[in-house]
Amino acid sequence: MEIKYRLLIVDDEQLERQAIKFIVDRRCPNIEIIGEADEGELACQLASKYLPDIILMDIRMPAMNGLEAVKHIRQHLPNVKVIFLTINVAIKLSQIVKA
Repeated sequence: MEIKYRLLIVDDEQLERQAIKFIVDRRCPNIEIIGEADEGELACQLASKYLPDIILMDIRMPAMNGLEAVKHIRQHLPNVKVIFLTINVAIKLSQIVKA
């Protein structure tokens, strides 16, 4: 039996979320997309509800950014794996590591 990983996609750009879903649906049969969020606060709520194994998280979002969201999520899901997405090269690696 093949392991299914549960993925939560978090990005404020709908087109980006759609592109990620398209790629994952076609290329990653062992990954189940369990939800998507367009901002950090909703990501926290969905993570608590659906318990993802992996979160693809945009860093720059309105209201609660991805770094803040991950800090909250890791309080309840310390073992969740997070892959950060960003186009902002000014984000320091030390900021990401602390999340």
